Amino acid sequence: MSLRFASGPSSTKFAVELLGPYLPDLKLGAPGEWRQNYQRAFVELTRLEAQTSETRLQAALLEAIGASILDDAGRSITQLVKQGWSQGQLVETVVVSGMGETSRLATVGKPTADALVHNGLAEPRIADDLSAYDDWVAAHDEAPTAGELLLAIGANAELSLVADWLAIGGIAAAIARQNSTKWSALIAQARESGGTLLVPVLASQAAGLDLASIDDEQLAQIAGLDLQADLAAIAGWVRSIADAHIDKRIVALGTVYAPGKNQILAAAAQDALLARLTDELPPARLVLGWLATPLDSVALPREVFEASIAAHAKRGLGRRIRDLLLRPVGGPLAPHPEATLTSANDRELAIVDFSAVRQGSSYLLAKRIERWRAQVAQAAGHNVWFQVAPPAQTHSTLDYRVVRAAFRGAGSFGVTTFVPWMLRDLLTAVLIGHLKGEAKQPVNQSAKQPVEPRALLDSAIHGGVWRVAYDPQSIWSPAAILGWPELLRGGK
Repeated sequence: MSLRFASGPSSTKFAVELLGPYLPDLKLGAPGEWRQNYQRAFVELTRLEAQTSETRLQAALLEAIGASILDDAGRSITQLVKQGWSQGQLVETVVVSGMGETSRLATVGKPTADALVHNGLAEPRIADDLSAYDDWVAAHDEAPTAGELLLAIGANAELSLVADWLAIGGIAAAIARQNSTKWSALIAQARESGGTLLVPVLASQAAGLDLASIDDEQLAQIAGLDLQADLAAIAGWVRSIADAHIDKRIVALGTVYAPGKNQILAAAAQDALLARLTDELPPARLVLGWLATPLDSVALPREVFEASIAAHAKRGLGRRIRDLLLRPVGGPLAPHPEATLTSANDRELAIVDFSAVRQGSSYLLAKRIERWRAQVAQAAGHNVWFQVAPPAQTHSTLDYRVVRAAFRGAGSFGVTTFVPWMLRDLLTAVLIGHLKGEAKQPVNQSAKQPVEPRALLDSAIHGGVWRVAYDPQSIWSPAAILGWPELLRGGK
């Protein structure tokens, strides 16, 4: 089984039919308009989201997505998840128990937060989460994951937090497609840790096998579930995990990644699962989490915008000369001057577009699906961890030589890219702090009580992207020029 758009194979047609009715002035359906204006479309959507604390727009778009992505039999992903939740068990669970010592994260809470904020790499509220992490670890001997179960969707992604969660003694249920090499590595990490990994195996794959006696290499060959091919089975497995661990809060963390239009399909399937969890579990038993991108259009407090403009005005002579040669554009609003200051809940906001053309429209739409669900879930009283994570030196990113060069030169413009293992450690500490901190528990218990969408971005770790003195889209080519000589000398 595979998933497809009801509108046909084109992701452009799907996006235009989904968003066009809400953005009539952009005329997205005209030939070539989507590819030329999709970044502008997401800017306009950000403006609509920021103008009100209600989430009716986001909920309507999510409902449309759930109804307009179908399987081969014509069933929507919403129907698939609903049916899978109530049908018989199609997945077996293999428990991989760690045989190592429980370790601690390398991140030091408050000092790390202070350094991130001081260097313009994160927003101030990150200190709340990392201080809460510090305080809890200092006061307790047991694993900080006690009472929680990590449901990791996209568990084999390079920025998945599963290995770190296991290392500190946690229990993790992993959802990732079959890939014996990646599963073998994850199972080995689980064995070396002080945690417990729950591995799904399709019943059809387990037929005739004694799962209790197979070795780890055999398990890696048959482990895994595919969000497109096995969505109903995944829903049933998630329910079984929730039922079997009734004493634990489910921390559902989505980190799916796929190329091209498959990113939309994967994000939509993930969203259908998370939507079912919000329907079935009370807020006290569920935390929803995502790793968001800073390279998107966002509504930021006016002071962040003004700080970026001020930084550009304060450049020294050397940087001014460099900028005359490389021609980065000053100020984050340069490509979209029509994205003017607006107001939401009596806060002055600036609609700023940090997206990059290289990302493509499918990626931006997939990440917006996650943002919409975060906003809707928070408005309904659920605890949400929507963590903006900085550019990372992952293999999928560094496959492109020009990107490697740009990452090397980005520091010259105020953008810091992170090594994956260090970033995973930091993000796990932030997540733990979020779970332990009182300040970010569910903010309202009624869907009628408004929630400010901007609050989801207050703890962003953006690597400097949101506070650089330039339009971020304009720095990547100059950064690649600066970083290219090192690649030519044999740098990786």
